[in-house]
Amino acid sequence: RRDVLLLAGVAAIGAMALTASGGVLTLSAAGLVPAERVAGAWFTWWLGDAVGVLVAGVPLLLLLRPGVPRRLAPPGRALESSLLIGAVLLLAAWLFLPVGRGATAALHAVLDDALVFMPFALLVWLALRAGLLAASATVLAFSALAAWGTAQGVGPFAVGTPHHGLMLLWAYMVTAAMIVLLLGALVAELDSRDRLADALVTCADSAILFIGADGRVLRANPAAHALFGARALRGGEAALFDGADARLPALLAQRARDGRVQGQLAVRRADGTQLEAEVSSMLLEAGAADPVACVMVRDISARVEAAAALAANEARLTLALAAGGMGAWAWDAQTDTSTWDAACYAMYGVPPEEPASFARLLA
Repeated sequence: RRDVLLLAGVAAIGAMALTASGGVLTLSAAGLVPAERVAGAWFTWWLGDAVGVLVAGVPLLLLLRPGVPRRLAPPGRALESSLLIGAVLLLAAWLFLPVGRGATAALHAVLDDALVFMPFALLVWLALRAGLLAASATVLAFSALAAWGTAQGVGPFAVGTPHHGLMLLWAYMVTAAMIVLLLGALVAELDSRDRLADALVTCADSAILFIGADGRVLRANPAAHALFGARALRGGEAALFDGADARLPALLAQRARDGRVQGQLAVRRADGTQLEAEVSSMLLEAGAADPVACVMVRDISARVEAAAALAANEARLTLALAAGGMGAWAWDAQTDTSTWDAACYAMYGVPPEEPASFARLLA
């Protein structure tokens, strides 16, 4: 979007306004342009330069810009892009070239007005499917044919005076170029966001899966392949989680109701063993007939085992303190706060509802 604003706002409008102003003022000072025609000459000069920036500047800048793929079609779309480019150029030849006009004069009289804006629809399609470079290069070729044909007095813009026809043609070309520029920038921005999201999913440590409404795994990142294995992923959502886990139906019901859910489930590793995992899931198209669920699975088995070991140690410590008739306390020197267990309160004869203190402990 920033590049579009710079090209259209600064280069086409601002910079070309300066060149038009300088050129027209110079011609007016030399007496070559009468005072009453200065405004019209300025507008013609500016519009012609703006057309050049938008029509020829975009493909040239894309070809010179590092990192931009120099191809007219993405992989797998060469045939579609070629057909679209060919259709646009055929329409340009039909509308603006004088070849065969005599034999098809009746058809031109009927079809030209209806077909004059058809290239816009094809250029939109081309910008969405093939990208900005292919669409802008096609606009350049289309505009060259249109300008040459209009100069020969052929086409829908060869009406009135040559100046009037030129202005109509330039407005037509600017419209086509701006449509392609805006759509191409939008597509490029969406592609950039898709690549960023793809990189985040691919590099994530947690297993991330996209599951269709029928339970099939549509996509899984490398962490998911390492955790579940290819065979389990081919088996779908039912093969990933322990069907006997009583928490599973409640989590699925909550996801269907709220669109998202988070909890813990038992999942199956690739080697057939089970582990405790933290599962977060969200419906990407909640309310649709066939929603896609994004599921993130994080292995928390080590955390669960550590919590169980800590609980066991605390139970053993409580048992040992009770057997020895001892109590336990803790003191935070920074905040001067103390924490006593029940045995400590009982040993000092302090009611449990009263606050404990280090000074009372030493008394």
